[in-house]
Amino acid sequence: SCEGYRLPTEAEWEYFARAGSNFRYPGSILPTDVSWSKPKSVDQYHPVRQLVHNSWNIYDLSGNVWEWCWDYYGRYERASAVDPLGPQMGLEKIRRGGDYAVEQKHATVTRRSSKDPRNADWTGTGFRIVRTRIKSK
Repeated sequence: SCEGYRLPTEAEWEYFARAGSNFRYPGSILPTDVSWSKPKSVDQYHPVRQLVHNSWNIYDLSGNVWEWCWDYYGRYERASAVDPLGPQMGLEKIRRGGDYAVEQKHATVTRRSSKDPRNADWTGTGFRIVRTRIKSK
């Protein structure tokens, strides 16, 4: 990482997608409020910040494009319940949020997918950067 900038872990991604709520979709109980996914997306991605944000003012966590996470894919039952980290190695990396080709009912805060980033079809995939707080010297 460069000065603490990096991809979020899968747990971090879900934490900021939920933003302290129990909503099924990031910021709403209705997918149409927050998600560029089928049928609303018309099978294409859209400019950001056009739909409702969650309570932490984070936009576009549902639909539009999948977002890469730091973690390799792993089954949940093997992970810690608090701030889990995925496996240290593997072939596929986690993607979260769904894209414009996902049905709206599936573009939830818990939606996950995995792909091998070396061989991935990058259509409909992007990333969101987070920053680790650097302690002053």
